[in-house]
Amino acid sequence: MTAPPPRQFSGLVIRGHKKQLERMGLLEAVTEKASPELRAALERPPLSLAKINAQVSDELTALVAQLRGDEAAREMNYGTTRDTAGPMLVPMLQSLLAMFGRSPHTLFGHLGTIGATMAKNVVFTYEQKGPTNGAIRLSHDEPGNRGWFLAWEGVFRFAFDLCSVEGEVWPHEAEPDNRAALYRVRWDPK
Repeated sequence: MTAPPPRQFSGLVIRGHKKQLERMGLLEAVTEKASPELRAALERPPLSLAKINAQVSDELTALVAQLRGDEAAREMNYGTTRDTAGPMLVPMLQSLLAMFGRSPHTLFGHLGTIGATMAKNVVFTYEQKGPTNGAIRLSHDEPGNRGWFLAWEGVFRFAFDLCSVEGEVWPHEAEPDNRAALYRVRWDPK
């Protein structure tokens, strides 16, 4: 039987995480606990367009959660999205919002396209549940872990910034086989 394709991330994510770890004062503590693969990625971050195994980022998020709690891990991933990936994606995202409406529904409904720029072998689906809420389902063939699922809670927060709304991403609900998770989102219009 063939192994499922690994989840992959853009090298840009590790570069952004390193900046966030420095800002949070956690780089040294995370590096000390890191596997050889994660340590190497932090010491010499991959090129921004390189694809890296998502398990490296999963481990990093899990270590931040272990050291400072889940909210710090979410904040690191939100900060990486806002400060590193976000500026690169904003022109495309602003175009989507101009064409389809300035709402988180627009961004969450196009996660398959948006996510493909940063993640590989990951499927995003979105269901609008009401005027200001919905559910994102993230799935992949390779099992994820808690760090992987926790990271997306931070990433999805960036949509609220782009739409100028106050919103929240509820803690994920992972399926037992860790090949998918559900994220409920809601926001208040301004």
